[in-house]
Amino acid sequence: MPVFERQTLSNGLRLLTAPIEHAQSVSCFVMLAAGSRYETPDTSGIAHFSEHMFFKGTERRPTARDIGNEIDGIGGEFNAFTGKEYTGYYVRCAGEHRSIALDVLVDMLRRSSFDPEEIEREKGVIVEEMNMYFDTPMDYISGVYDELLYGDQPLGWDIIGRKETVRDATRDTFLGYIDRWYKPERMVVGIAGLIEGDLQSEIEGLLGDLEPAETGAPDPARVEADGQARVKIHTKASDQAHLCLGE
Repeated sequence: MPVFERQTLSNGLRLLTAPIEHAQSVSCFVMLAAGSRYETPDTSGIAHFSEHMFFKGTERRPTARDIGNEIDGIGGEFNAFTGKEYTGYYVRCAGEHRSIALDVLVDMLRRSSFDPEEIEREKGVIVEEMNMYFDTPMDYISGVYDELLYGDQPLGWDIIGRKETVRDATRDTFLGYIDRWYKPERMVVGIAGLIEGDLQSEIEGLLGDLEPAETGAPDPARVEADGQARVKIHTKASDQAHLCLGE
């Protein structure tokens, strides 16, 4: 018996379901094949910044508190994460509240307001997050390694971006990035745990009207294949030393 089942909607969106016997809770994920690798020098950090902004309010739930209260009201938890190849958003809650969890997730991803005042406020939060990242050697070492391996291209840039691009971001920056990459062919909905009812029809109702669109792909990664060992050292005042070695 398969661990999960895969279905594809007519617009190309993929639905993965993994029923778990005796489970009473459910995890609802929406994954996008769009991370920091899909950025340009002018939009470096926008994938991660967008992740923050999706929680700030929608047309139906105007504030972050409105969104949070609805998830708290079903005893759920929700969060998101950004990588170089993907971005993910999720809600975990009791299985009986799955419809509410999915409705909130889809509302965030499809109808976020990207209020200019909220964007300006969140810039300070992102910059402080950057400062913490750059000041935490065990986290920052992976960025040093990626820059050594890939150099000046998206895979070599920090996921969190640069202060200059974050400070320059506007509402149009977010809308342009999302319109470019947040398309059905790059979207996977994953549901695991207690799964009852006609889930495919529910997802069709929430996301089936998304228009399919060819998005293309980011530029291929360029890696120097000269066979020579390379070393990059980043020095800062610290009692710690961290080493990242790869081949």
